[in-house]
Amino acid sequence: MTGKSGPLRILHAIDSAGIYGAETVLLTLAAEQHRRGQEPMLLSIGNPGSAEKPLEAEARRRGLAVMPFRMRDGLNLRGAREIVALAAEQRIDLIHSHGYKSNILLGLLSPVARGRPVIATLHGWTAKSPWSRLGLYRFLDQQLLRRLNSVVLVSERLKSARAVRALDPEKLTVIPNGIELDATPGMGGTSSDELARRIIEFGQRVGTVVGAVGRLSAEKNFSALIEAADLALSRGARFGVVLLGNGPEFDSLQENVKDRGLADRVMMAGFVAEARRYIPLFQVLAMPSLTEGLPITLLEALSENLPVIATRVGDIPAVLRDLGVLVTPGDAEALAEAIYQFVTAPEPYRRAASGGQARVRDQFSAQVMFERYDNTYRRVLASA
Repeated sequence: MTGKSGPLRILHAIDSAGIYGAETVLLTLAAEQHRRGQEPMLLSIGNPGSAEKPLEAEARRRGLAVMPFRMRDGLNLRGAREIVALAAEQRIDLIHSHGYKSNILLGLLSPVARGRPVIATLHGWTAKSPWSRLGLYRFLDQQLLRRLNSVVLVSERLKSARAVRALDPEKLTVIPNGIELDATPGMGGTSSDELARRIIEFGQRVGTVVGAVGRLSAEKNFSALIEAADLALSRGARFGVVLLGNGPEFDSLQENVKDRGLADRVMMAGFVAEARRYIPLFQVLAMPSLTEGLPITLLEALSENLPVIATRVGDIPAVLRDLGVLVTPGDAEALAEAIYQFVTAPEPYRRAASGGQARVRDQFSAQVMFERYDNTYRRVLASA
C-alpha cells in the first residue's frame, strides 16, 4: 500500500468509559486531522445495549464522524472480524487503536485478515495486580502488541517497561501528547456556568484554590492530596482543594475528607465534561500521581501559565522542569510543604510558570502531534 494519494481515512478504535487522558488525546488528534483535510472516524466499542457514550457525544459535538460498535466482552473473534469488515466497507486506509480492547481484538487477527495496517498508541498501563481483570487485559495487550504494525508510546519512559523492551524497536515511535492551544478561552467566572460559580464562591471563602483533575483511581493517589491538605491547613495556610473527576475511589475519598473534618475545605465535583474549562479558576494545580505517562492535564495547566506541583513520575519531570515544583511520589508531607509554600508566598511560583504556554506551543501542541502521527502513518502505509 504505497503512494497513497488523497486524504487519509483513519479509523480510531477505542472502548471508552468516559473522557479521560486517552480520549482527550484521540479527540484532539482527530479534530486536527479533520481540520487538515483528512477523514478520521471514531469506532466506539461498547457492550450490547450500551447507551450513547460521553466520548461519542463529544465527538459528534466537535463535528467528527462516529460509528458506535456494540459487541459482547471477551476474546470476541467475530467482533474483531466485524471491525475489519467495517473498515473495508468505509475504505479505511489505516486503523489506529487506543487501549486494551481494540489492541487485543485486532492483534488476534493476522495481517491478511486485518487487510490494512494497524497502529496502537500505548497511553500507559494502570493495572495494579497481574491477577486482576485489568491485569489479564494488560498481559494479553503486551503479548498481542507485537503483532500490530506499529506502536506509539506517549512517553520516553515507557521504553523501559519490560513488555515494551520485548517489542521490535523498529516498530516503536515516541509521540508526546498534544493539546489545542486555543480550545478554552478563559472562563473568567461566567455566572451562567453553575460549577464555575461554585468554584469562584468556594475560592472567595477559602482563599487560594488548589485544583486537581483526573480519574479517581489508585494510581492518581488523590488520597495523598487530601492528607497533604490536612497537614498544610493545620499549619495555618488558607486554601481549599477543588477535585474534578469520578472513579472507583470517589466514595473512599469522600469518606476520607469527612473523617478529617475537611468537608468545608475540599470540593469534590464529580465527573465534569470539558474539565479543562475550569483550570483557569485554579491558582495552582496539584498532581499527586504514583504513575503517569504524559498527562494531558499537565499540558492544559501549562498552557494557562498555571503553577503546578507534581510528583516525579512518567514524563512530568522532563516536561515541567523549571516551570513548577516536583515532589517524591507517595510523600504527602513533601506535597503538603509545597502547597504551604505556594499558598504563603505564591509570586515566585507564578513567575516560574509564566513560560508554560510557550513550551506547550513549541513542543506539545495539537499541530506538532498531528505532524508526528502523520509521518508515522505514512511510513507504516509505505511499508505495508
